[in-house]
Amino acid sequence: MGKRIKYGFILFLVALVAFSAGFTLKSNMASGSTNWGMLQFVYNLIENYYVAPSTLDPNKLVEGAIRGMVQAVGDPYTRYVDPESFSQMKDQLEGSFSGIGIEMGVKDKSIVVIAPIEGTPAYKAGIKANDRIVSVDGKPVDGMDINQVVRLIRGPAGTQVKIGVERNGELKEFNITRETIEIKSVSFRPLTYQIGYLRISTFNDKTYDEFKTYLPEIEKMKALVLDLRNDPGGTVKTCLDIAGYFVGDNPVVITVDRNGNQTKVYSPYKNSKLDIPVVVLVNEGSASAAEILSGAMKDYGYTLVGEKTFGKGLIQSVIPLYDNSAVIITTEKYLTPSGHDINKIGIEPNIVVPDPKDWQDMGKNPEKDPQLKEALKILQEKNGIY
Repeated sequence: MGKRIKYGFILFLVALVAFSAGFTLKSNMASGSTNWGMLQFVYNLIENYYVAPSTLDPNKLVEGAIRGMVQAVGDPYTRYVDPESFSQMKDQLEGSFSGIGIEMGVKDKSIVVIAPIEGTPAYKAGIKANDRIVSVDGKPVDGMDINQVVRLIRGPAGTQVKIGVERNGELKEFNITRETIEIKSVSFRPLTYQIGYLRISTFNDKTYDEFKTYLPEIEKMKALVLDLRNDPGGTVKTCLDIAGYFVGDNPVVITVDRNGNQTKVYSPYKNSKLDIPVVVLVNEGSASAAEILSGAMKDYGYTLVGEKTFGKGLIQSVIPLYDNSAVIITTEKYLTPSGHDINKIGIEPNIVVPDPKDWQDMGKNPEKDPQLKEALKILQEKNGIY
């Protein structure tokens, strides 16, 4: 009898809490409207009945609700970013951060390396595109979102982190020392007297300015190799700025909004087109903004050499929140100018050449880099430029 009284008393309290929260489950279910009252109701239940009230942090409860909401969307690129992770993300877009130097994404519900950033500790250690991250410092990452994994990997310069990856069914571990990473995203050098080599390793806030510093040298060349291998993308605006130099007054990309409306997007520098032959190098680490540029160039007749790209044909918008956190929402998908949807498919190069085995020599020596060697061959034999 005592248990029944206690149980009845609890039901009375629950009803009281529901009433005080303005809980209207019955009416909401009847009308088919969203049950916002349920969220407040559960919050009040925790606040009033959790056994250790002193351990409750209201801000963390709200943050957890936001995380759950964006995860329920079912899109790996739509996510909540806490203040610390958002600060780190902005640092990376500005070209400087402390870590090991990898860009990560979600593929087939696993956290994978999109590409290691050239010259960083991860690149030197041998981390490769499409490595599936399985553990950090021995801690399995299954069930974690990408922000949680980023926080585990990032850390002060000089400290070590152990990364466990799965590559082609084989487990590998890498002990990597973190560094303060200053990303120089653009480099240029002459390959021959007439052929230049332009490398873009990412599209961050400094990339276009770096690109412009090399323009006088690039404009002296008769032909160009554009290397977008292991370029994980970045800001679409930066990509558009540079794209005009290769596609001129043609649209760079077609964006598709949530209602299916299509918009052709042009470069603001469409009158600055370089009128020279260009061969583009791509691989499975070429993603997002790098795919926007390489996809447009393939559509307009440029030759792509290498391996199929990553396949990320979605555009995210970053919405800062009042507490310095942010929500990142996939707001558009994109098509190449001829209407190809490359999401989860990638871009097939015109000429398939496997990646060089030694990534340390990638882009440095044509004799050790078969993709670069093929690009030179095309420019020399088909265009007669040496």
